[in-house]
Amino acid sequence: MEKKNSSQNEPVPTPTPPKFSDGKFRPVLVAAAIVVILAGLRVAAPVFVPFLLAAFVAMLCSVPLFWLHRRGVPNGLSVMLVVVMLLIGGTLLGLTVGSSMKGISSELPTYREKLVAHSGNLFAWLESRGVDTSQYRDSVTDLIQPKQAMGVATTALKSISNILTDGFMILLTVIFILLEAMGMPKKLRKVLDDPDTTFKGFEQFLSSVKKYLVIKTLISAATGLIIGITLWLLGIDFPVLWGLLAFAFNFVPTIGSIIAAIPPLIVGVVQVGPEAIASVGLTFLITNVVMGNVIEPRVMGEGLGLSTLVVFLSLVFWGWLLGPVGMLLSVPLTMIVKIACQSSTSLKHIGILLGPTPK
Repeated sequence: MEKKNSSQNEPVPTPTPPKFSDGKFRPVLVAAAIVVILAGLRVAAPVFVPFLLAAFVAMLCSVPLFWLHRRGVPNGLSVMLVVVMLLIGGTLLGLTVGSSMKGISSELPTYREKLVAHSGNLFAWLESRGVDTSQYRDSVTDLIQPKQAMGVATTALKSISNILTDGFMILLTVIFILLEAMGMPKKLRKVLDDPDTTFKGFEQFLSSVKKYLVIKTLISAATGLIIGITLWLLGIDFPVLWGLLAFAFNFVPTIGSIIAAIPPLIVGVVQVGPEAIASVGLTFLITNVVMGNVIEPRVMGEGLGLSTLVVFLSLVFWGWLLGPVGMLLSVPLTMIVKIACQSSTSLKHIGILLGPTPK
């Protein structure tokens, strides 16, 4: 009898399917999780944005809160004083924006008439030099629409006004965050396995974020104050509104100062004439160059800088994700991501890539 082949009796091993817990599938899982999170944030932007603003406001308010606490003021009284200052500032801001928007709306027809008159004078001057402008008069007159020219700025201001309508929810969130701010370190020390090491890195991260937000806010406020006072001295209408606009758009890199300069340029041309383009334009140019390229880098230092490409991409990304408020907060949000990466040993290389070119 022939012997049976032993290999035929042995069971054929079935291949083990790959597990998603394997290291090679981890990037896919991380990418999928990021896509899901971003899609959820985009859908929930109307709800998420007020809470995000509340977190930023609370982080700024924590500076005077801890200052009062170090002076021996009780926690409850410190929170109440900070909230009162916040209420006063928010009320003044809302009244200023509201009254200025009404004033601009009522003056737009007058601005258009004056712009048409200025364009007529320009055409008359060109014709006196032998230039035939008859075929361009009607088209240029139709293009003179101050309402459309101010559309970007007014849309941003309206979005800010809409956020202020959610001010009660934002204020409540800020109050609860500030009330928890004092006791949160104790809670974290009890929850963390290695509180000394982990809490030290977390505290350093919060300190860096707070430093950036405070410095950026102070520089933006100084920019808006200088522009507002200068426009007031030049006799431009609504200087307080243009100062607030310059303050808000100073958080938007590169194009923010251009957008903030368009409405006062139009108003200046209407009031003063074409020569206002030089005075108002120089006001914005000099202020933004000095504050953004000289003072801000020196105060913040190289550690709180971003690559120019990253600044532009962050503007597009956060604007797509969160709308106009995302554009205003694009640089602060990206800076928080960069600081978080620099605080982590495994993600430190990402923080370096997000930063400027090392000298």
